[in-house]
Amino acid sequence: MSVFFNSPGINPTSIGDFINSTFIQNWNYTEALGLSPTSIRQATHDEILSNPGDVADGVVKVEMKFGTLFFGIFDSLIIKYRLDNSVQLMFYTETNQVASVLSFYQALKSNLGGNLRVRTPNALTISKGVAMKMASGQNPNPFYQ
Repeated sequence: MSVFFNSPGINPTSIGDFINSTFIQNWNYTEALGLSPTSIRQATHDEILSNPGDVADGVVKVEMKFGTLFFGIFDSLIIKYRLDNSVQLMFYTETNQVASVLSFYQALKSNLGGNLRVRTPNALTISKGVAMKMASGQNPNPFYQ
């Protein structure tokens, strides 16, 4: 089957609008992302139990949204609800599209500020040149440029 037919839908919400929406009282992530409750799949009880780490962490409900492109880069969203009433939204993707990563970084930088560059092995911050080499299959050490 062609990649064309498997292309994800595009969610129009920008990362800036999404970040700003978190400051609204009684924040509703589905509204902020323009998602209908019927478009989100709920994990079965067996699926939740199959992840002992989540069970140990108090996860009681998991929702998933696949096949939609969020913020121009992420094609998967996992939402975890815990016993302590906390909710965790995790956006995922696998990509070798450096331009998408850099575009997302620039959007984060413009919304959160410019001091995101840290040079430690615990924080991944790399230059465009290193990112291009990594995307082309080379494996430079991104922490000591």
